[in-house]
Amino acid sequence: MKDSLKIALGIVLGVVALAACGFCAFLAVTAGGVSLFTSAVPTILAPTPTAAPLAEGQQLSVGDLRVAVIGHAVTNCVTLKSGEQDCPPAGAAYLWIHLTAKDAGNPSALPVHAYFAITLFYRGEPQPDVTLDPGTADMPSWPGCALGCSTQMYAGNALDGWLTFTIPSAPDICHVVVQLDNQMGVPQFTQDWTLAQ
Repeated sequence: MKDSLKIALGIVLGVVALAACGFCAFLAVTAGGVSLFTSAVPTILAPTPTAAPLAEGQQLSVGDLRVAVIGHAVTNCVTLKSGEQDCPPAGAAYLWIHLTAKDAGNPSALPVHAYFAITLFYRGEPQPDVTLDPGTADMPSWPGCALGCSTQMYAGNALDGWLTFTIPSAPDICHVVVQLDNQMGVPQFTQDWTLAQ
């Protein structure tokens, strides 16, 4: 009986010693800056905003991408090209943003260099975008707007149209900021525009 107790105790002590050695080795390796585990998750770089917002009419040029906010309009009820009339909610207005974008790169180039979202801020708060397809006779809808108003640009593409947002009625345009966020594109960046009074 004593022999089997000694054997069992020896096994337990051996397992504990082995575990302690493994733990010490792990600490020594990780303290030296080497990780035993690897991650398949890529490093995501923070966006690099430009030093100052651009004014309405000024063009952003990043690599082959050219984007500009070239106009805006504030409306109440509008008649769409389809003949339907659409009105904003009570106490609100529609703010239309005229946007142009072009990827001047080689059409055979991959990957996609621009995959951006446009957000409109009023007094620092994001405002809801509205899909008013196909737009009005004077303000055709932005053709690149997908769910969440994300736009994917391929080399050689050019887009021109109007994005629509709901904002409080009688807005003070000096408190509007239009932001382009190219976090899904290459390179990653954000850019703000202010609107002309």
